[in-house]
Parts: sequence; structure tokens; C-alpha cells
Amino acid sequence: MLQQAAIVEERIVAALKELKAAAMAKLFREGLRGEPLKDTEIGEIPRRWGVRHLADVARVSTGTTPATDRADYYNGTIPFVKTAEINDNILAATKSAVSEEAVRQYGLKIYPPGSVLLAMYGQGKTRARSSYLAIAATTSQNTAVIQPGTALDGQFLWHYLLSQYDVLRSLGNLGHLSHLNLGYVKRLRLPVPPVQDQIEVRDALTILHARYELHCRHLTLAASVFTSMLQLLMTGRVRVRPNLESIRNAC
Repeated sequence: MLQQAAIVEERIVAALKELKAAAMAKLFREGLRGEPLKDTEIGEIPRRWGVRHLADVARVSTGTTPATDRADYYNGTIPFVKTAEINDNILAATKSAVSEEAVRQYGLKIYPPGSVLLAMYGQGKTRARSSYLAIAATTSQNTAVIQPGTALDGQFLWHYLLSQYDVLRSLGNLGHLSHLNLGYVKRLRLPVPPVQDQIEVRDALTILHARYELHCRHLTLAASVFTSMLQLLMTGRVRVRPNLESIRNAC
């Protein structure tokens, strides 16, 4: 039963992932208002939308990592985001926190909620992943922090970066480089609709992303419970007594 539940959730997650990708591709190309399209350097977009470099509509910077051999720098209460925590998620908590002393000594920037984080370095699939910051936090020099201006909605931007994951990773693989840098990030071209259009697209994608995240959590839980139960059965700490009458009836 547990294994079947995990299989069902895995199929739902895969279907929602495909649906979300298709929705992002369509909405960032056509919007929701059915208006005529125009050709641009990033492809077709609605006629009223513009195309801008990210640095034209947002402030882009990086964080700083305090010395890791100073325990007193990491016993504070100010959230510190590591690139491994940037996982296409809304980031509301961190595993590490730095002290006021670290902030003073290193001049750390504490970024406000609504900022968007983009991992420029990272192992495996981490590079080019992004997060929407739901708390005030600081971060490392391996992260680009994007603070949208008034013409750009933060969650619209975040969803757009999610849709551009493969493109961003390819930018970090030019020549001998295997990482992004602020130059690449600042020069990124993106569609910039009127703010109300951004909100409409954002809200539609937020609903899909929330459903996807919910089933990802269900899948993780089902797989974890199944693995734990299997371990208990294999070690003999739990024994199963088959219901023979039920088996006879089923057969």
C-alpha cells in the first residue's frame, strides 16, 4: 500500500512538472489576455510587453561569506542562505544564522523579503536554481541577489528564472567557465509586461507551483515511510501476519 502510494505520487509529480513547464512557456510567451504577439530578441511576446536587461529593472549584487573558522560568526540569529538551500523554492527558513559581529566585521548586506536569489555556483543541479526570499537574510558571494524595482514583480521574476533554468546553466558553461557571474545575470534579457499583467501571470503560476510542491512533499513522505517500514521488516523488528481469509477471498 505504501509503495503504491509513492508510485501514485511520483506520477502526479511528474505530470505536474510537465504541466508547470508548459504553462510557463505559454504564459511568458502569450500572457493571459489573448492579445497579438510581436517578434523580439527573446522570441514572440504580447505587443504591449517590453524586453529589458535585468539590471535595468532590478538591483543585482552578491553576498559575502564570513570566515567559517570563526564559530562566533555563526551563532547568531540573522538567517544566512547557502547555495544548497536555493532549490526553486520560497525560502522561509535557513539552516545557518550569523551574528551581529559577523555583519559588522564583513559589512554583510541583509536582503529584504521579496528579493530573488540565484545560485551562481554549486554542485550538481544547484547552479542556476533560484529562490524567492520570504524572510530578511544574508547570503554568500556564490549567490546573485536580485532586488526588483517598481517595474518588476518579484515572484513574476522568480517564475521566469525557473523557466530559464537550462538557459542560465548554459551561460555558465561557456569556454572554461562552469559557473555564472554577475555580468551574465545583469545582462539577462527578460519580458517586462505592465505590472498588472505580471501579477496575473504570477498568480496563475503560483497556484501551479503550490500544487507541485504539495505533491512533492507527499511523495517524500510516502517514500520515507515506505523505506522505514521496509527497514523494520528486514531487521525483524516488525512482523507481518497475513490475513489468510482475506487472501482466500481475494483469490
